[in-house]
Amino acid sequence: MNFIAQPFRALASLLLLLPLTVGWGSCWSTAEAPDLTGVWEVTYEDHLDVEITVGGTTYEFEVASEGGTVHFEHEGLDLSFDIDCASEAVICPSEVWPERVSFSHDDPTYPSRVHMTIPEQVCSGDMGGALESTEDCGDDTSNPDCDDVCEGDVVTMERRVFGTIEDDGQRLVLYLGGGFASNGLNCVMGAGSVA
Repeated sequence: MNFIAQPFRALASLLLLLPLTVGWGSCWSTAEAPDLTGVWEVTYEDHLDVEITVGGTTYEFEVASEGGTVHFEHEGLDLSFDIDCASEAVICPSEVWPERVSFSHDDPTYPSRVHMTIPEQVCSGDMGGALESTEDCGDDTSNPDCDDVCEGDVVTMERRVFGTIEDDGQRLVLYLGGGFASNGLNCVMGAGSVA
């Protein structure tokens, strides 16, 4: 048996079953659906959920959407952090998520199919591998897991995403992205993001 073909057969089976999950059935519906064409005003929650981990202990806070200061005690030390949207180190939702979004229906045969334009943050340079032996990552640094970091600016671009209108117009499902990875031999992994 060809070991290389096995992961691809499994992947093909997964892709055939995907329409039965996360509502792809309405993708092929020709039934009437609400027309979302146009520009829509977006309202966001008026607070930020902040999570700070110090020495393995995680503290959670809620601050106003424009930012604020959080105070807490850790092992006898009084600590405070300014969560200020004006700071270059803090990126608040209002800075990257739009006040308005636009929808379009590109195929009149399938009125439940929509496209929405959303912002996406991407690295304008290379994603550099952080090495455990450097001073830039590891314990007691801002990158304890030595994750890859952007070696350029992080820029916000617009991207069109596909979605479907479901449940007689009561639900909108957006397929935000996904991808596949393989070791080239006998393993394939798939991931997706749905909102």
